[in-house]
Amino acid sequence: MTQLLDIKEISARYTAAREKFDDLYRQYHEQEKLVSNMLITREQLEEESSSLSENWLNTLIGAAGIQTEETGKISVMAGMAKENLERIIPAIEEARLKLLELCYESASAGVDYKGKHNALSEAVINPLREDLINEIQDKVTLLHGLNLLSSLPAYETESVLSEVVTKVKKSNSKPDALEYLHKAADDNETLKLYPGNIPPEVATVIHRSPSPAQMAVARNAPQKKRHWRRV
Repeated sequence: MTQLLDIKEISARYTAAREKFDDLYRQYHEQEKLVSNMLITREQLEEESSSLSENWLNTLIGAAGIQTEETGKISVMAGMAKENLERIIPAIEEARLKLLELCYESASAGVDYKGKHNALSEAVINPLREDLINEIQDKVTLLHGLNLLSSLPAYETESVLSEVVTKVKKSNSKPDALEYLHKAADDNETLKLYPGNIPPEVATVIHRSPSPAQMAVARNAPQKKRHWRRV
């Protein structure tokens, strides 16, 4: 009972770490989308401003250099496009700063998530491993005895096992292990706590994140954040 309670506590810590990461990564993903959309909008505003400026000049020339109602409308539209462009540029910088912070926070949560995941996986699977090791030990003992009865040298047992391990390492044994785990979990509440695979988003955000030293520099020098483009 004590072991089950310990595993449930480990499972609760894992769940809390997973939920924290999921929440931070959701915010990071939303912020990433915001920055991407704002960059597209900025590009559109730049094109719009350039096009309106050229259109204004062509219209003015077409009117013999005289300001008309049409050139006035174009001038107003160009001014609005330029004003919006001036507004969105600092807004993008602020959004990037927030994206950088969320990337770093998500990565930190991801590292904790991985640690809690590994701890739970180990706690759940270890009893199965110990049972298998005991089974293997009995069979290896018998094999060693048979080798001795065959007048083979003592090291023959180790040689045979080494060959077996070499063959096993060349194959992907995870699917078989998962199937074994799932079958065993039908009558075992502890095994049902196995957390499965770590989502790929964890590795992605950890790879994108600045190091603690880089983050410390960025926090003390806002201008450096503006040149961080990994996120």
